[in-house]
Amino acid sequence: MNRLFDAYLMVDWSARNGLSPPRPSADAVWVGEGGADDRPPRARYFRSRMAGIAHVRSRLVRWTEQGKRTLVGFDLPYGYPVGFARWMDGSPDVPAWRRTWNAISSRYRDDERNLNNRFAVASELNALCGADSYGPFWCAPAAQVTTTLPPKMKGYLEFPFRMPDGSLLGDLRVCDARFRRAGLNIHTVWHLLGTGSVGGQGVAGIPHVAALRDDPSLSPHSKVWPFETGFSLTPTAPDGPAIVHAEIWPRVAESLMNPRARIKDRAQVLSVVEWARRLDADGALGAYFDAPDGLSPEDAAIAVEEEGWILGTP
Repeated sequence: MNRLFDAYLMVDWSARNGLSPPRPSADAVWVGEGGADDRPPRARYFRSRMAGIAHVRSRLVRWTEQGKRTLVGFDLPYGYPVGFARWMDGSPDVPAWRRTWNAISSRYRDDERNLNNRFAVASELNALCGADSYGPFWCAPAAQVTTTLPPKMKGYLEFPFRMPDGSLLGDLRVCDARFRRAGLNIHTVWHLLGTGSVGGQGVAGIPHVAALRDDPSLSPHSKVWPFETGFSLTPTAPDGPAIVHAEIWPRVAESLMNPRARIKDRAQVLSVVEWARRLDADGALGAYFDAPDGLSPEDAAIAVEEEGWILGTP
């Protein structure tokens, strides 16, 4: 069976404010990359999101010009539980997932000093939900707490979160719930700060992924899985160029991670690159782009239209 991809690029993201240390360290931006050959994948460290994204873009442009099919994954949520998107502002004619992306991207600011406004964005998104109190995003430092963004969840809000029209917004997406049932403690996309705060990663990452997707040099060849591809065994054509963006979670490749690695983030991006290309070499990667066993048509539609999916979800 032919490979789906010729190159693999995986990003361990960081929402931190302020530049990461000059010396490679954890909780920073790491980019792993590898080709469809036997050479070991490589990892690079970046002190800022802007520098990391510039590197990712340069690789994607280069590989696109070479006619390669590239899988690019970011370790951050690409969507939120069903029912959230319809409260976002912007055109109601765009797909639900894109409406959320646009609402975040239009408010988000980042700079070369690695300073961002993710808490202010989350506070505004909470306000769009019509809440006269807190939620659904939660956890902010004292200086960033507002009338809609609480310092923590306990004692301030609970899930399912009741929207103004009485509908309920869940704590987990369909794919997150499947990981939980498999015994893997994936965190909620609403959590903005502290250990496991993938919510902060999402707000600080989606605008950058969207910019890559829409880059004039890349957009003719780019699709976001599963939003633009649907669930499919073959998200790419037999020939390139092509770019498929996919949400990743390094735990799916934990068995390949070096347990003695000094910096876990570096080991994670290398392990996900190796995981994807080994599966691709064996003709098994396509199954992870298809709808998994037991997923109902209703939940499949929710994933494709709004919530997204993590590559490797059980």
